[in-house]
Amino acid sequence: MKLVIPSLVLVIFFAVSTHSAFAALSNPLDPCKEITCILDKFAAGLWWIGSPLAVIFVLWGAIQILTAGGDVERLKKGKSTITYAIIGLIILFAGAGVNLIIQSLLK
Repeated sequence: MKLVIPSLVLVIFFAVSTHSAFAALSNPLDPCKEITCILDKFAAGLWWIGSPLAVIFVLWGAIQILTAGGDVERLKKGKSTITYAIIGLIILFAGAGVNLIIQSLLK
């Protein structure tokens, strides 16, 4: 049974990866000819990844606090998770601001 599951995963992976939709990959930076466009794409990618992750970690911290059950360590762990998620959001906002400053200087 232990060998069947990895083998099945490999078969499914190869079946999906050889599909024609996955055969042709396009360049995500194709229309970009200037550094400002590349910065926009990079910043958009960071927002696309970072903001949902921050929300997930805030919710995870809240779950940790709610399920602490009087355990001080778990309560501290939940608070620190929420704190770090908010710090991550602040860094995302600061990065967007730096991106706008760099773009205004390069134009």
